[in-house]
Amino acid sequence: MKFADLKDFDYVLPPNCIAQRPASPRDSAKMLVYNRKYKVEGIKESIKDKVTDSAFNHLPEFLDDSYVLVCNDTKVIPARIWGKRATGGKVEVLFIEHAGRTHFKVMLSRFIRQGETLTLQGGGAITVIRQDEKYFFVDTHMSYIEFIRYLNKYGTMPVPPYIDKPDSRYKLKQEYQTVFAKHEGSVAAPTASLHFTNRLLKLLTGKGISIEYITLHVGLGTFAPLAEENFETQTLHDETYEVKKDVWQRLQNAKESGKKILAVGTTTLRVLETIVKTETLTGKTNIFITPPYQFQFVDAMITNFHLPATSLLLLIAAFIGDKNKTLDLYQHAISTNYRFYSFGDGMLII
Repeated sequence: MKFADLKDFDYVLPPNCIAQRPASPRDSAKMLVYNRKYKVEGIKESIKDKVTDSAFNHLPEFLDDSYVLVCNDTKVIPARIWGKRATGGKVEVLFIEHAGRTHFKVMLSRFIRQGETLTLQGGGAITVIRQDEKYFFVDTHMSYIEFIRYLNKYGTMPVPPYIDKPDSRYKLKQEYQTVFAKHEGSVAAPTASLHFTNRLLKLLTGKGISIEYITLHVGLGTFAPLAEENFETQTLHDETYEVKKDVWQRLQNAKESGKKILAVGTTTLRVLETIVKTETLTGKTNIFITPPYQFQFVDAMITNFHLPATSLLLLIAAFIGDKNKTLDLYQHAISTNYRFYSFGDGMLII
């Protein structure tokens, strides 16, 4: 696929389709089910033959014990906080990732010179070490554990800019976090996982469906506009992942025994396909999946509805196997009032 082809993955989304709040309860969100293998004898294949409009609390009805769900248990850190310059000017700080020792990679709302110190809410302080294009590297003067504890007390969840009026930071800490979040490090939620409740997880396991957990820390690059360089190198931004040896062994055993691997979210899918290629259970992935693509491990997936012309939409089109069918599904979702993006509804592709 070439960069010039990206224009074919654009679509128009009415502003009222962008979800501003999560569904309540979470598993009451709508779920579009697309069965790629559905056939009707004597009837011409069409997109309508394969679509069911449902809700996430009905997910167990579409699966059986031949499926293994794989979820991302990363935990979003409240990575956004306000700082103040010595002159009194305010600066918004977004912590992107740990850069070793007491250092972090950040984005700042304005240019700050090397050596300048910003005072943060709650009395913390960061000093700019250097700039690398649009990113800055800062010294937090705290250990990683101490600083994460500090952000958990004073920071705000880094919800995307299309959330016009987010709830209070205390409520966002619950809304923008999965029920199985465990390992801190993400600056964006694995949004397909936001639909799960403890009740739904119990219903799935009660039906004999196995659930496994991997970790990928989601970075802001997930939402970054694609550039020609991405298509030339066939890579994206780096994101850190880890899969336990026993988890991978169980997944391999399940796959070899004929079970179907269902990735919850694009983050989970990217990790699983990366491991198959690299045979590395811990590291960084920059895998860029575009149509056409031969998936080697994942058989089904759950995903939200993504922004136009993004790496996430390209991945979904590759998984569905047809650009036009993908855009038809999106148009169906728009016409039937599905809610889009991070807090929106989602899709089960089997």
